[in-house]
Amino acid sequence: MEEKTKGKPKVDYTKLDKKQAILTGVWALGITPLVVNVVYSTLDQFVNSPGPSVIKGQM
Repeated sequence: MEEKTKGKPKVDYTKLDKKQAILTGVWALGITPLVVNVVYSTLDQFVNSPGPSVIKGQM
């Protein structure tokens, strides 16, 4: 019963284990630039060469 009155356990956010550090590096250097590149390429392709669903040469 005494544990419930203490509240949530304290978390030390300054401690970073090796696995978490590696995953953070992979996300920062690999995954994030890849996602940005895919989104940029998709938007660029859509703007510069729209597909057949866009009616070209409307008069």
